[in-house]
This record gives sequence, structure tokens and C-alpha cells, in this order.
Amino acid sequence: MSESNYKRKLSAILSADVKGYSRLMGDDEEATVQAITASRAVFGNYVRQHRGRVVDSPGDNILAEFESVVDAVRCGLEIQKDLSDKNERLSEERRMEFRIGINLGDVIHEEARIYGDGVNIAARIEALADPGGICLSRPAYDQVKRKLNVGFEYLGEHPVKNLSEPVRVYRVLTDPEDVGKVLGEKEPVSRKWGLAAVGVLFILLIGFAAWFFMLDQPSRVESASPDNLAFPLPNKPSVAVLPFKDMTGDGSHRYMVTGTTDAVRIALARVPNLFVIDHHSAYRYGETDVEVKQVAEDLGVRYVVDGSVQRSGETLRFSAKLIDAISGRYIWAKTYDPDAGELFDIQDEISQKIVTELEVRLTEGEQVRIWHRQTDNPEAYHQFRVGKEHYRKRTKQDNIMARKLYEQAIALDPDFAEAKCHLGFTYIQEALNGWTRNRDGAFAQARELALEAIDVDPYYPHAYALLGSIYLFEGEREKALELISRSIELEPNYAGNIAMQALTLVYLERPEEALEALESAIRLNPYYPHWYLGVLGRIYLLTNRYDEAVDAFERRRKRSKSSLNMVELTIANVLAGEEARANEVAGKLLQKKPKFRLKYLSMFFQYNNPETKERFWAAAQQAGIPQ
Repeated sequence: MSESNYKRKLSAILSADVKGYSRLMGDDEEATVQAITASRAVFGNYVRQHRGRVVDSPGDNILAEFESVVDAVRCGLEIQKDLSDKNERLSEERRMEFRIGINLGDVIHEEARIYGDGVNIAARIEALADPGGICLSRPAYDQVKRKLNVGFEYLGEHPVKNLSEPVRVYRVLTDPEDVGKVLGEKEPVSRKWGLAAVGVLFILLIGFAAWFFMLDQPSRVESASPDNLAFPLPNKPSVAVLPFKDMTGDGSHRYMVTGTTDAVRIALARVPNLFVIDHHSAYRYGETDVEVKQVAEDLGVRYVVDGSVQRSGETLRFSAKLIDAISGRYIWAKTYDPDAGELFDIQDEISQKIVTELEVRLTEGEQVRIWHRQTDNPEAYHQFRVGKEHYRKRTKQDNIMARKLYEQAIALDPDFAEAKCHLGFTYIQEALNGWTRNRDGAFAQARELALEAIDVDPYYPHAYALLGSIYLFEGEREKALELISRSIELEPNYAGNIAMQALTLVYLERPEEALEALESAIRLNPYYPHWYLGVLGRIYLLTNRYDEAVDAFERRRKRSKSSLNMVELTIANVLAGEEARANEVAGKLLQKKPKFRLKYLSMFFQYNNPETKERFWAAAQQAGIPQ
């Protein structure tokens, strides 16, 4: 097997076989084949329900793979319960009783097949299970011991062929009286006193660490009520990353602190099996001492990440914690005293620890994509962070300043893909806001930077979004949709790109899909920017829901005085039959900008059907806005 044909992966492996299969076949081959076929169907159904896959099922053996041990054990429990119910209706000699073994280990993937010690261990402990029962290896047991309503019995150490060390095995106990218990787990007498000493020392160290941490933090927080959540919890772990607090006292480390917040959030946002609130909503809480309960209830999430940076003598101390807001308990917390140049390592470690605690297993490809570092140059990173702060202010002067800082970052690190991409966005912002007379030249500059960024880092999502937005405003809608969708694949929790996808679907005149995408963006970003309302208003225009379109554009008008919104509010009022109100809005626009013409906004009316633009512009002209 050549390396080009396989890859390694850490997986939960479930192996199962039938007690007395040879006897069953000898007694009644046809009935046994029918029974094993029905049992495979039961396995396949539950494995799919628990996000696993059946790898192979030769004879009476079934092999399945999962990304989570919890999923694998839950699947095994449901399978055994289902089969037990079915067996109750059969005579004892015809019962199809499976033994199940589950292991967490390294496996080799070759196309759809898996091999390796991880599989061999699962098969070995399967043989130790009782008919109708489940056994776990120690690595699997460690993942589930406090997460399921079952008990465990330690069965000791057992040898496995081709392994130099024995495997510790645990039987799963399902009787209600055994829930939470671990029976039979005793250390060898010869090691007792040494381990006792180590245990005492460990307890003292843990106690000291806990005491040190508790100086600043309580052991629990007030829990959020699921009934008070503004949104239902998603069907996967949901997280809000609050802005890390800058407690250094002089503000000189502000950009490093906000950069740490962004780095952690972005890493989590790229994990497909997490739901991560967009930074726009998380930053709404600033660096205030907001209650975790309020954050969870406002944003509809279960978990909250909080952190701070403060001085400790001449060094900086980073603290981070992960809180389960529903239970009110701290899941994980750690303090770091980094040496110079270790900032990036801290950001990576915090992100990876949170993903681990939330039991999200990543493939090797996902790990590369999620934690691929954009630069190792601290000064380039600083220039980029300062530039980003200017860019977010959305003014002409700040856009110019951001561009200069991004250019300085790229000069320090020519392979800094993120800086190249954000430099491209300064040209897009310049073009869309009319800050340049050479709009085509601005788009050309942005296109070149997007392509450079993709060439340097093909996993950087916003480079695809940048390129897609250029195609969109140039009227190449299908190409734009393809690129923006690619950006969402790479960072599925970034609300801005999902809202841009909704806008693209509007221009393709697919309003139902656009509304679905926009609702997803709003769920990720409940305190969304005003331009989302413009997308919503256009969806309502396309579906002839004119009163709702008026409402959307009116709500946007309270947050933005853009000429585009005034035009679209005018159009919506005309189509809703509110001509007097339409004339009033158009009059205010022309009073402010007497030389305004509809043609100035042509790029914002890139509808698939030219007649749609003509219909909307005819409504605007009816209210007195010249073409």
C-alpha cells in the first residue's frame, strides 16, 4: 500500500459479531441469513443516525467508524436495545445476539476501507463482551466516562496480537442502579504507595492552581434558562467568543488583544461541526463585564468563550475560559505567561483546546485548513491588525489608512494572504462608495490581489468571497455564486459571506433560496449590519410582498442614509401603492443630492432578468427620480 493511496485518521471504531453464528448457520442457514440481513439493516440505520458509517459487514461481523466515541457508544446502546427487543420475540436458540467492542485509535484509510491497530483492538475487546453487551478500550472509556447515563466495570488488562502492551478494557453497565459507577478499578498493589504519593502531590498542585484561578473567577456562573433563549439552540455545539479584555492598563496592547479574540473566533468558525456567533454580534458586548447568562440568552448559544490579557511584572498574562452557560459551570480554563513570539502558539492552543472540549473531531485536512497560520512575522501581524481596525470604521480616510497599513504588512511578509485579501477589500469599498472615479481600475486591483491571495493560500475563505463580489458587481452572477459558496465551505460560520450569497441569489432572482441564506446569516449574526435589511427588502420586492419591503427599507433608513436605500424605499412605496410617501422619500433624496441619477447605481441592480431592473427603475421615475 503506497502512501499516496491512504491517509491516517483518529477514529472511534465499533466492531460487532454474533454469538454462536456457526451454530445458527448449521441449524437453519436460510433463516440465519435472513436474520443477519435484518440485523445489518438495524446497524446501518443507527450508525447513520449517529453520524457514522458502516465500513464493512462480512459474514456475521460488522465494522463501523465514527468521529466521536460518544456517538459510537450511544449507537451501540441503541442497537443492543433494539436487538434485545426483537430477540424477546424469538426462541432462545434462534436469537441473534451481538457482542460489540469500541475503541478510539489511529486507523489507516485506503479508499473506503480502514486498517491498523485501532481496528485490531476494537475486534479484540469485542470478543470480551457479553452477548448483547458492549466493551470499551481505555481510550474510548476516557472519552465517555462522565458523559453517558451508564456505569462501567473494569475488566483488567488484556493482550492484543502484535501489540507490545496490553489493553485495559471496560464493560458498559446499563442497569439504572449502576449509572455513574465504575466497578473493579483497582491499581496493582506493588504500585499503590508510589501512586498514592504522586496522587497527593497532584491533588495539591491542582488545588493550588484552582485556588490561584479562583482569585479572579467564581467556580460557577448564573446559568441561562433554555426557555429564555432568543433562538432555539442549534443541533451542534454553539459558541460565542466574547472580546478578550485588555487589562494591561495603558491600551498599548489593544490590537494584540483584539487579534487574539479574532484568531480564536476564526479558528472555531472554520469548524464545520460548530455553530459560532459572528464577530459583529459578539463585539456588541465590548470589553464590559457582561453576564454569561445574558450573552447565552441574547444570542441563543450554549457555550461562551471569555478571556483577558493583563500585566504580570514585565510580562503579559493571557487567560481564557470556556463556560457552559446552560449548566453554569466552567468546562476549561487556563492562564499563559508567554515569551516573546509565542502569541500565535497561544491563539492556536486556545482554539484547539476548545474544539477538543466540545468533542469535535477534525480530519487531517480540516486541521490544516483551520489552523493554517497567515504570518509568523509579528510586525507584519501588528500592521495588519491596526489596518483592520481602520477598515472597520468604513470612512474614506480610514480606508486610505487601512490600505497603507496592509501594504506595509505585505512588504514585511509578501506571502501574507490575509493582508493581500483585505487590501483588495479596500478597493472594493472605494468602488462601492464612489470614492474613486476609476471604478474599473479599483475592481482590477482587487481581482489581482484576490488571485494572489488564493495562490498563496488556497484555503483562505475571504479571498474567494473577494473574487466573488467582483464578479457579482460586474454582472457575472453564476461565477460569483460559485466563488462565494466556496468561501462558505471553508468558513461555514462567517455570516457576512452567507449574506453575500443571499444577495447573489437575489440578483439571480432565486428569492426563496436567498431568504433561506439570509435567515442563516441573521441567526449567526443577530445584531446584523444594516445592509442585510437591504437584501431582505429586495427579496420582498421580488416576491411582490411590497408592504414588507417598505418595512425592511424603512428599518434600514433608521441606520443608514445611503442613496441606494432611499431609491429602493421609493420603489417599494410606489409598488405598494403609497405614492405620496414615495414622492416624499424621492424629494428628500433629490433635495440632498440635486444632481442624482439612477444610472449612478447601475451596479446595484444586476438582476438576471433585465425587465426586473426596468420595472424597478420605472417605479423610481414615477416618483420623480431621473434616470
